[in-house]
Amino acid sequence: MRFQRDVTTQGPSATATSTAAEEPDSVDSGSEMDWSLSVVHHQEEDFVGARKPLPAGTALSLGRDASCLGEGCLSSSRISRHHAELVAHADHVRIEDKGSRNGTYVNGQRVTDGRDLVGGEIIGIGPVLLLVNRAPHRFDVPESTLFVGRSHALARVLRQIELFAPGPGPVLLRGETGTGKELAAREIHEKSGRGGAFKPVNCGGLTGEVLHSELFGHVRGAFTGALRDRPGLFASADRGTAFLDEIGDAPANVQVSLLRFLDDHRVMPLGGDSARLVDTRVVAASNVDFEALIASGRFREDLYARVSGCTIRLPPLRERVEDIPLLVRHLVRTFAGKDRPVQPEFMLAMLLYRWPRNIRELAAVIRRAVLEAPVEDPIRASPELMAALPRGVRAAVDAAPPEVEACPRPDAAGLRALLEKHRGNVAFTAASLRVSRNTVYRWLKELDISLEDYRPPRS
Repeated sequence: MRFQRDVTTQGPSATATSTAAEEPDSVDSGSEMDWSLSVVHHQEEDFVGARKPLPAGTALSLGRDASCLGEGCLSSSRISRHHAELVAHADHVRIEDKGSRNGTYVNGQRVTDGRDLVGGEIIGIGPVLLLVNRAPHRFDVPESTLFVGRSHALARVLRQIELFAPGPGPVLLRGETGTGKELAAREIHEKSGRGGAFKPVNCGGLTGEVLHSELFGHVRGAFTGALRDRPGLFASADRGTAFLDEIGDAPANVQVSLLRFLDDHRVMPLGGDSARLVDTRVVAASNVDFEALIASGRFREDLYARVSGCTIRLPPLRERVEDIPLLVRHLVRTFAGKDRPVQPEFMLAMLLYRWPRNIRELAAVIRRAVLEAPVEDPIRASPELMAALPRGVRAAVDAAPPEVEACPRPDAAGLRALLEKHRGNVAFTAASLRVSRNTVYRWLKELDISLEDYRPPRS
C-alpha cells in the first residue's frame, strides 16, 4: 500500500493546495463560528467526541483537575495538575505548557515557548489527543443510517440532504473521489419517501450507445445481440431514484437525451415506437470542473443548469478531522468483526495525514492494519505502513511521547471495575491502563481475579 506523497500534515504547515471548488459552501454563513476543542483520542472511548467551544477571549486551563471536557477526561497520571493553557483570540488560539512533567505536544512536536494554532492542529497531553478547529458555537447533527461522524462539515451535508430529499427535482453531488457521493445519493433516496428502487450507473467509460441503452433500455432486435426487451435504468427506477455517477463524463448524444428526459420524464427505448411516462428522481454526481467543460464545449450548459439547481458539496476527509476517530472505530469493527483498541501513535498518524483519496483510502489502511495486528493487540501501524506515510507525518509520530509508561498496579476494586466496563476484554483493559496484556494477566493472577466472571456468557 502506498500513501499519496504530495501532502503532509494538518494545520498551517500543510502543503496541500486549495482551489475555489474546495471552499466550503455558505449554507451556514449566518452562524457564528467559534474556536472549539474536541477529544479525538482517549483510552476511554466514551470521551471521544466531547467538545468545548472556545469563543474569542476564553482562557482554558488543561490539567487533571479540569472538567471542561467531561469529569475525569484529563485524570490520567501522565497529565499534570496544571498541564497547559489555551487562550482563544479572534484569529488564532495560543497554547502554552505550564511546566508539565510529560510535556505538551502539537502535531507530535513538543511545545516549549508557546505556539499559535490556526485550526486543524492536534494537541497531545498525556494519553489524550485534542483537536483545535472552528465550528459554530452550537449545531445539531441530523440522524443518518449511512454516514459516520459528528463534525460540523458532515452536519451541513446532512441538513442539505434533509432539505432536498422530499422534492422531486434533480440533485447534483460534487466532491472528490472517496468522499461518499453514492452514500449521499442513497441517503437522499431513503429520506425522500419514494417507494421505488435506487438504481445507480457510472456514466464514465461507457460509449454513447451503451450508456443510452443502460439508461433508456431497448427492445428486442434493436441491435445485434438484443435478444429480449430491456427496460433501462429510468424505467426500472420508476417511483424511485436513478443515480448518475460521473455525469460529467456522459457523451454528447446522451446529454441531449438526459436533458429531454429531465424536461418530460418520458422514456423511449432504443428501437421502440412509443414513450413511457415515469416518475424517476435523478441524483447526479461528479468531481469535474463543469465550468471548464462548458467553456470547452464538452458539457451542455443547459443540462448543467437543469441538474445543478440543488447542489450538495461533499467535504474531503481533511475537512472532517473530528470524524476520523469515529470512522476508524467503525472500520475496525467492520474488518475485525468486533471493537478493538487503537494505539495512540496510530491514531495520531491517521489524524495528521491529509487523505487525498479520502474515506476510500482510510478504509484500505484500516483493513491492512487490522490484518497485521495480532488478534488481541491494539491496532497499530506496522513498520511497512509507517514507511508509506509522508515524511512530515512520520516525523510527527516519531517525535510524539512513547506509548507506554510504567503504570502502578490498580487495587482489586479498580481492576474489577475496568474489567466490568470492558466485559472482560483484556486488550481494552490494558489499553485503558497503558500497559501490556501480559501485565494485566500478571495482575489478575496476583489479585486472584477470574476473567470468566466478567465475560459475557457464550451462546
